[in-house]
Amino acid sequence: MRTPQFTPMEMKDRPRPWCVNIPAAYAQGGRRERKFFNTKREALDYAKDEKIRVEREGRDATATLSVSQRDAAAAAFRLLGDQPPQRLLEIVEEWSRLRKVAAASAPLREVFDRYEARGRKVRARSGAVRWVPFRPSYLQQFKYAKRHAEPLADLMLSDITAEQIEAQLAGCSPAYAIANLRSLRAVFEYGIEEGLAAKNPITKKMIEGKGAVAGADDDVETPILTIDETKQLLVAAAEAAPYFIPYIALSLFAGIRPDLTNGELIKMDWSMIRMDEKMVIIPAKVSKTRAQRIVHMEQNLVDWLRYYLAKHGKAEGQIIPLEGRINRMRILRKAAGIEWKQDVARHSFGSYFMSHFENLSRCMENMGHQGSTMLFKHYKTAVPKTEAAKYWQITPDALGLA
Repeated sequence: MRTPQFTPMEMKDRPRPWCVNIPAAYAQGGRRERKFFNTKREALDYAKDEKIRVEREGRDATATLSVSQRDAAAAAFRLLGDQPPQRLLEIVEEWSRLRKVAAASAPLREVFDRYEARGRKVRARSGAVRWVPFRPSYLQQFKYAKRHAEPLADLMLSDITAEQIEAQLAGCSPAYAIANLRSLRAVFEYGIEEGLAAKNPITKKMIEGKGAVAGADDDVETPILTIDETKQLLVAAAEAAPYFIPYIALSLFAGIRPDLTNGELIKMDWSMIRMDEKMVIIPAKVSKTRAQRIVHMEQNLVDWLRYYLAKHGKAEGQIIPLEGRINRMRILRKAAGIEWKQDVARHSFGSYFMSHFENLSRCMENMGHQGSTMLFKHYKTAVPKTEAAKYWQITPDALGLA
């Protein structure tokens, strides 16, 4: 390549009229530069120095390159087109960084364990940072995300793609997919901090897309259990899994959030149920909205809880046995012969309650909604009053279980 002359040009409209133009290919910063001087002599001296610098650097650089290296560099510059030469260096530096990350990466299984062991960051008012264990509810969801990602567990964190993650979530409900994506996103963020991954394949847009899918059928009637299905579920529980009776009754007849991974019912214990006062106290630490609320119990719910206590248990400890609860509930639903949809028990409560009692404020209070929009969006299924009356008459006595 011929060395440029850097010939000074006069620009009379400038306070410093003599200019030396340095093309991007020869500028030290990789971008075109223009230097201005008061006199032509100053400009000529600078141009001479620049020509010497370029010739020297050209000799020093090419002297150490083999013919094949020079050919490869020339081919790379041709591919860059009109991009500044500095861009080639940036590309190589990025490639080198990714290579180092890939070499330091670890299998997803190991990163899961390291992230769980580290815990969460807590910053004191003084600014000091300490690490504390994750909350049990978070660990529970984390465990399900880890189990769902098992097919990817032996892959290096830096190699896992968004497409592979999406494939593992195929067929999952939007709510379940969002919960898993949030847990996995946190693991990847930890991996980036530790230099185990270059980027997070799970973007906020990816998670929001699952939410859009969840809201796409807002105009579709919300599924609820029929009267017969409700009876079948309770009878199956009484016969095959009595320890699930409180959980099922409280979700069907009180509308308490029943999600088995992070819902309110799995965090509750019997001290929160006031049988004599016919109310359930849901403290802020349990409530999804982080605000305490009182749920008033209908008589059939009281009857179901008394039936359970009289036949099978004591009013102490957890409302629901935590070990193996998801698989046990799956078996119970199969035994009942019903099709189960996400939050169908809570949807049933809202729809039957509004039809029978026509008390919007109490329904909102029981379900923990701050306004009526959410209630009408998700619990708007029209239920005939005759059917709603039957729902609130479902008791152990009525099913011949007493």
